[in-house]
Amino acid sequence: MLAHVTSPVISPLRPAAGARPVVARRRPGQFTADRAEEVIWRQAMVAHFACEQMTEPALNAVRDTIERAGRLPSRPGWGQKAAALAELFRLLSDVAGIVAVAGERGGEAEVICDLMCTVGPVANGMTTSSRWRLFADLRAGDADAAALETETHLRSLYFLWRLARQPASAR
Repeated sequence: MLAHVTSPVISPLRPAAGARPVVARRRPGQFTADRAEEVIWRQAMVAHFACEQMTEPALNAVRDTIERAGRLPSRPGWGQKAAALAELFRLLSDVAGIVAVAGERGGEAEVICDLMCTVGPVANGMTTSSRWRLFADLRAGDADAAALETETHLRSLYFLWRLARQPASAR
């Protein structure tokens, strides 16, 4: 699987044929480095599994989601564009057959949207180009590359998020 993505606590369970696994998640709250690692690792796994399950209609939906987000302005309205860009993570979870625990509002796509909103429009080019690279990996059927692209992008986004939250005097 992915040798570069490890977690001592979480292990991906491959669903049995036709089964839809339930993924336990923490309740929304303080975003910590541990939570960031969990989100990054899990989304890399989601991208990997989604690539393995990808169908032509799902691939078209991924492309449409990326194109729709690309048509939205970055300024003003970054929150709306960030939400549209984060929608891709919900779509990949659906394709992978991964379901959030009942009662969780937006799941990890919401966390990622919050990260992008905090970072602001500076993340637009980075996020859009990452989405197109991910699309190319999905289209090629390269699950490892799709997972790596997702991991790399989310690590970069988390780095920018940490910078955005530092006081100006600490930068």
